[in-house]
Formats: sequence, C-alpha cells, structure tokens
Amino acid sequence: MSSYQAYDWEIEHILNQIGECNAHSVALQFPEGLLQYACQVVDALRAGTHAFIFILSDVAYGACCIADKHAREMGADLMIHFGHHGLLPPEATVIPVVYIPVQRTDIDFEKLNLREALVRHFEQDGLVSSERVIPLRMALLSTAQFLPQLKEYAQTHLGAPLFETVFPAVPPLPPGEALGCTVPACDDREVIVFVADGAFHVEAVLFAYPRTPVYRFDASRPTELHREIMDYRAVDAKRRGQIQRACSCRKIGIVRSTLGRQGSRPVVDVLAKHLTAPFCVSHHEMDEITPVSLRAAAPDIEAWIEVGCPRLALDWGTDYPIPVLTPHEALTSLTSHPTHEPHQQDTEVPKMHPMDHWSQEGGVWTHWGAVRSGETGRGRASASQPSQIAFSIPITGAMM
Repeated sequence: MSSYQAYDWEIEHILNQIGECNAHSVALQFPEGLLQYACQVVDALRAGTHAFIFILSDVAYGACCIADKHAREMGADLMIHFGHHGLLPPEATVIPVVYIPVQRTDIDFEKLNLREALVRHFEQDGLVSSERVIPLRMALLSTAQFLPQLKEYAQTHLGAPLFETVFPAVPPLPPGEALGCTVPACDDREVIVFVADGAFHVEAVLFAYPRTPVYRFDASRPTELHREIMDYRAVDAKRRGQIQRACSCRKIGIVRSTLGRQGSRPVVDVLAKHLTAPFCVSHHEMDEITPVSLRAAAPDIEAWIEVGCPRLALDWGTDYPIPVLTPHEALTSLTSHPTHEPHQQDTEVPKMHPMDHWSQEGGVWTHWGAVRSGETGRGRASASQPSQIAFSIPITGAMM
C-alpha cells in the first residue's frame, strides 16, 4: 500500500508557480486514486503560501477531465492538476494550469528484477533464446507515475545485445506514456511491455495492437509479470452487433460529454455534417454519460453516438439498452465519409478500434483530426495548434 511519502508532489515547484502567477486563489484537481492525499497536499502548500487553496472533489478520470472552467467559476486564478501530463496547449485553458505527474519515488526496478522477469517470460514464450543473434525489438510503455525511473533503468539494463528498446511517443504525451484512449505507434515492435499498476491503460494497447504480444509488469506486485490477453473475436462481435443495430435506426442522438474537455465540439461538427438523410439527428450535452442519463435525456432516441471517452462505448456499450457508438464507428459505418469501410469478414485477429483519441495526428473522429479537417465550421487549425510529429527515444546502452 503506497502512502503520501511514496509520491513526488513537487511542492516547491507549485509554490514557485503560485508566486510567479501572483495567484490569490488556487484550485487543486486530483484523479480518484490520488484524492485521498489531497488534504496532505493542501497542508504542505499552506505552509508556504498565503494564497487560498481549495480542492475540486468532482470526479476526474484523466487529463481530459481538466476542470479549468469550473475552477475559474469558483474564483481560482490558478489550477494545479495532479497525476497527468497536459493534453492541451497553454492558451487553450481559461486560467493557467500546472500539471504535476506525481511520480512514484518508492519504485526501484533493479530491486524488482524487471530485466530478469522479462528474460524469464520471454524465454518461456519463445521470444528470446540462446540461438537468437539479433536484439528483440521491444517497446516500453507506462503511465506518468513510473516513466522517469523506468527510462533510467532501461538505459542501463534493457539495451543491446538482448534488446532493442524504444519509448515510442504520441504527442502531446511524452515518450513512453500511453493513456486509456491514446497509444503511440509500436508497429515495428515484436513485443510491447507496459509497466503500470492497473489494467485500463494496458487494454488500450491491446486494442491498438491485437497482433503484437503485450506484457504487463505490475510495479506494485512485481511477481505479476504476465502476458495480457483479449478475446478479440468476442469484442469485435459485440461492437459489430451494436453497429449493425445502429444502421437500422433513424433517430440518432449525438451526445457530447462536458466533463472537463472530454467531448470535442469539432468532432460533433464533423458528425453533424456527414450524418444526413435518412437519419434524424439531435444534439445533446451532459457531464456523465450513463444509461440512466441517456434514457432520461431523450427516451425516443434509437441509437447514440457518444463524443467523449471512446472507452465508454467500447467497454460498456452493451450495458446500454440501445446502441452506443464511438465517432469512429459512426463515421466508418453510418455515413458516406471517406473513412467508411464495409463490415469486415471474420478473421483470426479482427481489426480493432484505433487508440488515437488525443493524438495530434489522430483521425477525423478525434479532436485534432477534426480540427485539421476544416469540416468543423470553425475554420481550419489555428497557428496555436501543436505541431504534428511522432518520435521515439531509442535505448542503446549496454546490458548490465
């Protein structure tokens, strides 16, 4: 069980930012897993500033739930968001936001014998052997909490001659970080290893790369390195069932999540432009998209397209009494958009949903892709849009 002392809260950095911004009222936002330490963070900050510090206790699932607008309504002139790196450029928030990734300080991958665990499992699964003469092409991914220690360890322990290791990147995220909806490019890798203390982010990697072996190393339970498996045919069958039911519907509701910045208005614009006759489309907004809230909002709707977290539909779509699709599924199945694709035939490993939700190079079903498309009615991408790049950090250090 981790404690407050097991994390780097960057208290001095926050105090410096409060001073530089001359902030008088500061809002703190925590994801659910860190909210239990909020009062201790407040005590530490109050010892170094006279600014008014208060906690936003509403639910925050990720950096997409950034509550800068709500914080300003509460009188804040500065916001501190814990647990994630930023997804938006600074000029996109209504007040300054400081992101604190909250790195774990109690993790030592050398003591956890990560290299030994990888070699052991890879040998059992036939990925490495004494006869292999070229390094195993491996991608390392993690969450914000573990990345610094993992990169330092990989530099000396996970390089040649056994491994060719990279930390792939998908801007705006730093190299090696993946979200539950956004995964960097790992197409040229033979194996993907995810270091995390939960399954949600790893499942995104499984969606993105159904043909690549994926392993999870739980840093909180170091004996639990194992191959992650997803029943792709079952998942594909459920999603195709939802899509086929939606194709026979006429009353379609587009619901945009207003929880932080989960829901993208440009994506709504793209959908509205391409969902034409015979569909009758209505537009809705709500903070928490649930089966109860959708039924209460419009009981006559026959199918929904949720513009928010794509995992709501992908993971829990069958919990809803009527079809709930992602923007990608809607554009590729219900419209004449160029992304339209026919239903695929059954294959051993079906094509899965893209995990590019916050990628600056995401498809038109994502925020940045919709902005780039010029189909939003709000003009083309502005000069403030982050540059569209993709890169990796290679690890070439010698094995120890």
